[in-house]
Amino acid sequence: MKIICKHEYRGVKTSPDKPNAITKLIYDAKLFRKQRAINALAKIAVCDLESYVKSNPVDLICAAPNMNHATNMPKDVAQLVADEMKIPFKHLFVDKFNIYAKLTGKNILVIDDAIYTGKTANHCARALVNAGAQNVVFFAFAQSKSFINKSQ
Repeated sequence: MKIICKHEYRGVKTSPDKPNAITKLIYDAKLFRKQRAINALAKIAVCDLESYVKSNPVDLICAAPNMNHATNMPKDVAQLVADEMKIPFKHLFVDKFNIYAKLTGKNILVIDDAIYTGKTANHCARALVNAGAQNVVFFAFAQSKSFINKSQ
């Protein structure tokens, strides 16, 4: 599994006085369902993913599973990204990490809001590979400092 994430997450718990622009967009999209923020995040994702998608095949885009939130912002953004990049979108995670689709030989791009520990990315990759995916790429808008330090 490859992880693509170019921004740092600075939330109210880790940096209460200095949330950055990407973190503010995530809050606005996820907590308040502001369409402006959802659209902005989709544009950021397309820019961040453009070079990867040019040189690597992506057969399908999906959103990470909705984990106890009233809104499903990653799904909303993933659909916009798929439309813009002209790659099919499919809602694959029906019940947390259960997938009821055959993905034999498919290259899957998973979109999520942020990576804190990497557990969601690992569970998604495992479920997708078990469903037959050939390659899994996990994209997140931001990653926590603890994840950055852990992955270096």
